[in-house]
Amino acid sequence: MSHMTKVSVIIPVYNIQDHLRQCLASVIRQDYSNLEIICVDDGSTDSSLTILKEFANNDPRVHIISQKNAGAGSARNVGLHKASGDYIIFLDSDDWFEPIMISSMLQRAEKTNADITICRSVEFDNRTGKNKPSGWMLKDEYTPGSIFSPEEIPDYLFQFTYGWPWDKLYRANFLRENQLLFPIMKNSEDLVFVYKSLVFSSVIALCPLVLVHHRVCRTVSLSSTRESSPEDFKHALDELEVSLKLTSKYQLYERSFINLKVDYLIWGVTNLQDRNIQRDCYQKLRKKWIPDAGFNNYSSDYYYNKIAFLKMHIVNHMPYELFRFSLDIYKRIKKVILRIF
Repeated sequence: MSHMTKVSVIIPVYNIQDHLRQCLASVIRQDYSNLEIICVDDGSTDSSLTILKEFANNDPRVHIISQKNAGAGSARNVGLHKASGDYIIFLDSDDWFEPIMISSMLQRAEKTNADITICRSVEFDNRTGKNKPSGWMLKDEYTPGSIFSPEEIPDYLFQFTYGWPWDKLYRANFLRENQLLFPIMKNSEDLVFVYKSLVFSSVIALCPLVLVHHRVCRTVSLSSTRESSPEDFKHALDELEVSLKLTSKYQLYERSFINLKVDYLIWGVTNLQDRNIQRDCYQKLRKKWIPDAGFNNYSSDYYYNKIAFLKMHIVNHMPYELFRFSLDIYKRIKKVILRIF
């Protein structure tokens, strides 16, 4: 691994004063030093910008860009246009890296000549202060090994990893050559970027180390803006589908995409918190989104997640009030189980 290789770390920042110092410190203290740390303040109204300036004054590698609030996707795109590194990695401003994150990922990427290098990560529960079981975040059972091409796993390309960018190191020229940017959405924009990048890649490499701590159960975060734009998850799936069909690779990845689509549609509606918004989206899911997707054209064996498949059929026959009642019962049972174990 050459220390001449420059890595750009892009961090979108919005009203995250309570956790920003931990995030920035984890990047500054990396055991690999040839970094540019691009922090895009997305119109913060708390002390986030002040904290950014403190770090920038003490470390010339920290660069600050300020913009009016436009969302994490826009902020990441601004960072991409500014980035001059040979490799690019993203970090959410409430998460943090292990000290060996950059060196481990870079060594793996350069050794394998990968377009995308993916590490393991762990969820940190902000309420309990403890890590959660996180083996599901990278599914080895869907991959043929630690180095592969997307064509080697056509049926599982969108299942082996998740549509978030902070556990992935990208070769910068690969992103530029394929003109990969984040769509401008309030949420789910990372799903489009990540899965499109997998489709366009030639070599994907896995790093076996847990190198990222992803904070969950926080009151407000980059991933909790869904109520203000509740149908973005559906728009993201639509954009990904259009992109697949434009590349003439839809048939190759059709099974993987259909499985992703049924999972994500059910998840997207189920996890809306505002009941009026959820009711509206549920009706659209039942009357339009599921019928238009043609899920019934595929046999039950076509689906990997039998629970999502079952939920889809339940939605087809269940009015919203009964769905909501069943969901509340399920969540209560889940809470009891979690307390016991």
